[in-house]
Amino acid sequence: MPYGLCGIGNRSRLRDVKEGMRSITALTRTALALACTMAMASCIADDPDAVSPSTTLSPPASTQPSVPTTGPTRVTGPFGASRLLTGADCSTMLTALQDIALDNVTAWGFDGPDYWRTMPAEEAVEMAVDDMAGADMATEAPAAEADFSDTNTQEAGVDEADIIETDGRYIYTVDTSGVTIIDIAAAAVAGTIDLVDGDHRLLLANTTLTVITSPWDRWNTTVVTRFDVSDPAQVTALHTDELEGSLVAARSADGVVRVILRTTPDRLFFVTPDGFSMDEERALERNRQVILESTIADWLPRRIADDGSAVAAVDCANMAIPDVGASPTLTWVASLDLGRTEPAVGSIALAGGAETVYATQRSLHVASTDWSWENGDTATVVHSFSMTSGTAIDHVASGEVPGYLIGQFALNEFNGDLRVASTHTVDGVSRSRVAVLRPTDGELVEVGAVDDLGLTEQIYAVRYIGALAYVVTFRQTDPLYVLDLSNAEAPVMRGELKIPGYSSYLHPIGDGLLLGLGQDATNEGRTTGTQLSLFDVSNPDSPTQLARVHIGGWSDAEWNHLAFLYWPADGTVAVPRGDGSVVVMRVVDRDIIVVGEIAPTSIVFDDPAAGVLRLDDVTDDVSASSVIDDVWPVEPDYWDYCWDPVNRSLVVGDELITVANSGVAMYARDDLTWRRGLELRSGWC
Repeated sequence: MPYGLCGIGNRSRLRDVKEGMRSITALTRTALALACTMAMASCIADDPDAVSPSTTLSPPASTQPSVPTTGPTRVTGPFGASRLLTGADCSTMLTALQDIALDNVTAWGFDGPDYWRTMPAEEAVEMAVDDMAGADMATEAPAAEADFSDTNTQEAGVDEADIIETDGRYIYTVDTSGVTIIDIAAAAVAGTIDLVDGDHRLLLANTTLTVITSPWDRWNTTVVTRFDVSDPAQVTALHTDELEGSLVAARSADGVVRVILRTTPDRLFFVTPDGFSMDEERALERNRQVILESTIADWLPRRIADDGSAVAAVDCANMAIPDVGASPTLTWVASLDLGRTEPAVGSIALAGGAETVYATQRSLHVASTDWSWENGDTATVVHSFSMTSGTAIDHVASGEVPGYLIGQFALNEFNGDLRVASTHTVDGVSRSRVAVLRPTDGELVEVGAVDDLGLTEQIYAVRYIGALAYVVTFRQTDPLYVLDLSNAEAPVMRGELKIPGYSSYLHPIGDGLLLGLGQDATNEGRTTGTQLSLFDVSNPDSPTQLARVHIGGWSDAEWNHLAFLYWPADGTVAVPRGDGSVVVMRVVDRDIIVVGEIAPTSIVFDDPAAGVLRLDDVTDDVSASSVIDDVWPVEPDYWDYCWDPVNRSLVVGDELITVANSGVAMYARDDLTWRRGLELRSGWC
């Protein structure tokens, strides 16, 4: 049944609501009937041309809505089940949103009895952090001529918002209250930017620094400020956008920043049973009435205009409502053209709470999972959009896969197809699959899949490299699967490697080699600490593990790829460890050599000479089998220090630089010899 108010099921739901609300007047019932009739006359369906395989997904040839006489034709089968209602007028959109809301509202609003009390603080923190593969190995590493490392991103040419940025001359680092600009050569502060207290992320493009802020004093608000940093000593604010919604992700490509936000309309005054002297039945009845009396202005996401007024950030024509996975939560995209200083443009708004964002230079894919656990399984809906020019975004296709995704690395675009890795449950048994979806007439239609990977296990890591996919599943051991997707209509599993533990992040380094960061484990599946593995995947039929280093503890980089550093020029790898230190290794001659460990920043600045442990000072036989978490010369007061972990590591020239809230330290990359450092805030703790 297509979405909108055309389907009998939706009319029935509205009829049930009307019959259950005796307080609704005859005039209101007439208005509802009229709205339903208008919606039926306005129901539309995307009817784009079929998209043949190409290097990127393409938008429909015509974006003009059409009015079908008998409704859209649905593609049968388990996938390609999601269509969008889009390009409609405000009246149609309002009625559709109200229908979704009526299906989701409770006596406590859109959530359970405790949600309304705890949601603001938890959501403000959770959504401030961005949840979570290139066409070939060459695109995964910095360009050979670059002399500094950039943000470790999923796709070449697509920057991801992070807590530090660099142009090779300056480091831009942000804490809860502002940005500090550091002159690398001088190890001195070149400039600062004061910000409101909050969680901040940075994107740097040429001399424009975009700061994306989730302020602590305002819930459901994201502030985006563009700064001209051509002169760090005199930073100029170019424009500030205050946007409604919590940050999901932010990407920058080709001079355009896309900020993906998620918001639930908070302009609807819902009641609660314990707060308005009502029982649950009366509270639910009142909340349904609130929805039916709402206007489109209550739903459209807003931004604050230059005069301080709140205005709609997205037009009705740019809203999209799917017939699968729709919810009152809106995901919308604010686009900023860095070549101009005009306000952000609301490019698209989707009725559904996106959890996963994957972007290429020309495409944007958002996914949301239905966690209702019906029959013990879940389903994930994916919507694909094309970013062809400027700030415009066009819908390409939508589809559905069984199960859930581990994050953005579960998605990959290749030759016009979208590959999706998911874990789902069949007859109570967990299993995983990789499906190839092809945009066809507005649907992401499955053309091929590899099923039943890792029975009783779940996916922990995915990486796509060209036509191959590497998938790690885990329960007791770590099967590393190599999938050949070169024939999208008949993909196959080529090879499998079972070893203890698992990798939760995979990083290609060229020459048929793959790094895996995750947890070591016993044969019974009990994890024993972070490890780095080196795999030879040059023969897809027979992957092997060449080396591994047990790092111990845990690492932020296991689930946050932005914290992982690999420098291809000499194979340097830097991995943060849970005790605040950084373990530095080097991939040499198909082995992993441990270079040393850099202590938490507070120890470094107390005694720079003692703040680095070089493993060759401890033993002459340091190789892949080394266990380094026991070799640090631990003193009795080692743990009695300010908690100031190294947040990021980067390479500039021949130096390895570590960045923490209270300081930046520079080391010789070859042997970690201390060179210089800069304390930023001695009173941090």
